[in-house]
Amino acid sequence: MKKQEKNRLRRRWQERRNQIPLLLRQEMSREICRNVLAYPALQAAETIFVYLAFRSEPETKELIQELFARKKRVTVPVCDKASHTMKAVEIKDFSCLVPGSYGILEPKTEQSDVLTIPKEEIDLVLVPGLAFDADGYRLGYGAGYYDRYLKGYLGYKMGMAFENCMVWRLPREEFDLPVDCVVTNRAVVQTGRSCL
Repeated sequence: MKKQEKNRLRRRWQERRNQIPLLLRQEMSREICRNVLAYPALQAAETIFVYLAFRSEPETKELIQELFARKKRVTVPVCDKASHTMKAVEIKDFSCLVPGSYGILEPKTEQSDVLTIPKEEIDLVLVPGLAFDADGYRLGYGAGYYDRYLKGYLGYKMGMAFENCMVWRLPREEFDLPVDCVVTNRAVVQTGRSCL
């Protein structure tokens, strides 16, 4: 029953996010990035795992550029469709990115200088979602990549979402993992442990 409910909600929230006009979505993305960059957990982090925006997700390109400027170590996901797992690969600029799994930009993994970063070296993971609730649970696309990756992860987990993609409560299952906070274009929603 929960799977059917989640699929229904995925369609609803994807449609809702897609309906945000492009210019407004771009401005809201910039506000989210400003809020992320001002957040203590981000400022303290040295190695950051950040998604590359896809479709109508909050944009992360300007955020990544600022992380480079601040001399942060930036890693991005590379997905393995066969195993439904992902790994964090370090990038130093955008020139290495090509469309990968599901059409999402990824580093060219056949390059000899590609460096996979172990999970325990990552201080903070920026997590996308179609919607988040007040307890930090997220509604993803349904493939489970982030739930698998975050299992056993001891660093800080920060969701990124447009304010109108926050809800009071989402259906959850035993394998769903909450984030520690959700950053929107209007606020930071504390859901888990302290930001320090």
